[in-house]
Amino acid sequence: MNIRAALNNGRLQLTPSSPTPALDARLLLQHLLDLPHGYLIGHDDELLTDEQAEAYADLLARAAQSTPIPYLIGTAPFMDIDLHVTADVLIPRPETEQLVETAVAWAIHRAPFRIIDVGTGSGCIAISLARRLPHCNVTAVDISPAALAIAAQNGEQFAPAQITFLQSDLLSDVDGRFDLIVANLPYVTGAEWTRLDDGVKLFEPTLALVGGEEGLELVEKLLQQAITRLAPDGILLLEIGWKQGKTAVALARHFFPDAEIDLLPDLAGHDRLVRIKNKIIPTELLAVTETAIEQTADALINGRLIVFPTDTVYGVGANPFDENGIARLYAAKERPLHKGIPVLLASSEDAVQVAEKLSPFARQLMNEHWPGALTLIVPRRSDLPPNLSPNGTIAIRVPDSAAARAFISAAGGAVAATSANRSGEPPAQTAAMALAALAGRVTAVLDDGELHNTQPPSTIIDCTPLPPKILRQGSVIIDNEQLIGNNE
Repeated sequence: MNIRAALNNGRLQLTPSSPTPALDARLLLQHLLDLPHGYLIGHDDELLTDEQAEAYADLLARAAQSTPIPYLIGTAPFMDIDLHVTADVLIPRPETEQLVETAVAWAIHRAPFRIIDVGTGSGCIAISLARRLPHCNVTAVDISPAALAIAAQNGEQFAPAQITFLQSDLLSDVDGRFDLIVANLPYVTGAEWTRLDDGVKLFEPTLALVGGEEGLELVEKLLQQAITRLAPDGILLLEIGWKQGKTAVALARHFFPDAEIDLLPDLAGHDRLVRIKNKIIPTELLAVTETAIEQTADALINGRLIVFPTDTVYGVGANPFDENGIARLYAAKERPLHKGIPVLLASSEDAVQVAEKLSPFARQLMNEHWPGALTLIVPRRSDLPPNLSPNGTIAIRVPDSAAARAFISAAGGAVAATSANRSGEPPAQTAAMALAALAGRVTAVLDDGELHNTQPPSTIIDCTPLPPKILRQGSVIIDNEQLIGNNE
């Protein structure tokens, strides 16, 4: 049997199962003979050996049983390269090239910055971006070690030394902020999965395809993580299913209320990309007045960040019952996620909003030293957002500042707050210092002049063990004998 006959037989055999039987037959024969297309055309009368004919028949049989051609030949085209693929990674689709083109169009004339490809699979997106944006720092992450191995192999071939490959569940194990986040995450719904072609359903990795019953489970998780990972003026690009546009945009607006959000169609006119352009927030500087307090407290309740004066330094606060607001607070301060956020209260009666199982000794300390420079570590309510603190406790205090208590009271009695600076920088004693540190990251700064606090920081007592434990001795003096003599 010569090449011409082999190709003809292959086309006929694959016609019932493939929309492109002639192309598939040619690709299989090119792979088997390790010869280019032009050679097959120019030497179509060349005979196959018996071993070659037998191997080709085996490949055709497997293809006829829905095994994807890229898995049989070991490569798949994407943009201008042929990537190595196995059944450990999703076969790159042409529609994903639009994501790369959109990202490059936005980034090409910008200064060097950080890019991350989430759920990289074969590495097709990260590699294509690295090749077109060599001035950028590119990271690629995937939860699958097997997929990462394929991506790293492709990276070494097509973008050597340009990409950092990391195993991570989305952005969970990644530090820092990125100017460009791109992701083609699993978005097939449970119902759609049952209707997929056998070539997809039986051979491509389910992990890379199914996004939960509604298809956007991982997209939602990524959006929440991206609050603390996307640079203030960065961009996030998501590939989605063609019926998911309205829902995906609503999710994006929930997590990025200040961003510019677009829905981009593919060449067929179907919804394909969600583009989230993060925006630097206009920050107002307001004098402390009753009107300003009411206005900013309402903004905080609705998820915004507000800088306000306390009895020690200026603090930046968020709604302690809003998981996304708390995430924005971590992002604004660039605060490590393992550090919990203390809660400032308007009065000791407000402790029940965030704490439970308060000991009699904890209540005694509240009555004796609040308002004042005493912070208590107590059991937290189980229904609080998980990112408020990393364990089952929470730090609470009533500040000795009338302006602070007025703001906290207007915000409902409890505000998650920490110093109004970026992590590692000096705390702000003036509104101008807070503004310099957090402008574009908070909605407003309440200016109550310079805070002249010369006292030591607050005393911190952990009321959860028996006996309670002094973690920091500060302005309020508590001796160990008092702790030992006043516990349950």
